[in-house]
Amino acid sequence: MILLILKAFCVGILCSCLLGPAAILVMQKSLSHNHAVGFVTGLGVTTMDTISATISCFALTAMNEFISANDEVIMIIGGAIIIAVGCGIAFINPFRKVVRDNGDTASFKDYIQAVLTAASNPGGLFLMLTLFAFMGLGDLPHDFHALPVIAAVSAGSVCYWFFFSWLFSHLKKNFRQETLLLINRIAGAAVIIIGVVLVVTGLIKILN
Repeated sequence: MILLILKAFCVGILCSCLLGPAAILVMQKSLSHNHAVGFVTGLGVTTMDTISATISCFALTAMNEFISANDEVIMIIGGAIIIAVGCGIAFINPFRKVVRDNGDTASFKDYIQAVLTAASNPGGLFLMLTLFAFMGLGDLPHDFHALPVIAAVSAGSVCYWFFFSWLFSHLKKNFRQETLLLINRIAGAAVIIIGVVLVVTGLIKILN
């Protein structure tokens, strides 16, 4: 069981390392605000990783078949949500709140935004399913024995986002506000591009 927990902890870290819309969102929040805001945003991603780990434990084969059968629709809907999030990052000035209340505090909105971003990216669940199969974690008993493995995945994800948000929140000291605003624009554009690619890919699959 200890080996399984260590494997699951590594899965949590590896899934978080996927450089996608969620990672860009956490980076943007950490740079524009502070460690707390970035970390709370990362916890939203962890929530989806935990859900994906639970699905991978209890329905690996069934979910693989469902995603394969409906990947076009998932890509289009997920891509549209990611585009909306990217527009929010690119076109909303994150420093307006700083000027108004002279500080940054983590909010439930940051958490929910990360949950929706992570949920809308089908690549995260694909990766989780693949890593569970590769690590031999897909054949766990469908009872309480799977709970330590799921918890270990969550712990790996939490540790990664804590370090990730801490790192980028400290890097902000090296940038002026204008530079951070430019980084937001670039990060938002990158997220929008990822969303557009997902939507276009899904439409091409449907048309073919």
